[in-house]
Amino acid sequence: MQLWRFYQKSVGLWVIESNRSPFQFPLAPGTDRSEPAREYFNYAYRALDAAADLFLLRYIENPPGRVIMKSFAQLLPAEIKKELTLSWEEEAIKSDAWRPTALFGGLSRIHVKEGAGVLPAEIPDALKLCLVADGDRYLLTLNTNTDIWLERFISGEDNAEAGSLNASALGRAIGRLEAALDGGVVRCWSEMGVPINEQGFS
Repeated sequence: MQLWRFYQKSVGLWVIESNRSPFQFPLAPGTDRSEPAREYFNYAYRALDAAADLFLLRYIENPPGRVIMKSFAQLLPAEIKKELTLSWEEEAIKSDAWRPTALFGGLSRIHVKEGAGVLPAEIPDALKLCLVADGDRYLLTLNTNTDIWLERFISGEDNAEAGSLNASALGRAIGRLEAALDGGVVRCWSEMGVPINEQGFS
């Protein structure tokens, strides 16, 4: 029986802030967008590489909630750049301002309790990443709305072995993402009352 669940609220959420950018977002109409786009994709590719042990990219949304790319195979950087650039231009026409944003979703390589043992699995949407340009910084949000990362499920059942492996992998990924953005976690919280800190689930 599957004991872990998805919830309508965030079980855990972390916001990583980059170092300062020379650009101020949103960009005013008519501003050259080539260098800001280059900087955004540099951070995006570095973040996806940093999360690669845990996260397999399968779809992209912009704005969050509208899927612009979806694939059963790993999406390629050239494809990502092309589709996001087109989507940002469409959004800029609507809002009269240009702000690069993307939500990255897919599969998470994690462990699940199966009978008396623990097995590796690829779980859809156990973790999502969202990178947005805001002011003179980039904000990367990691969000999970499942308790599969915890050593004890929210319902109370034990998940110590799988949860410990998953929480450790998540903590390592957060550290790598901080390095990828040349920044650090500035906010973290749980809407489900789960103990949480800057390094993951505590």
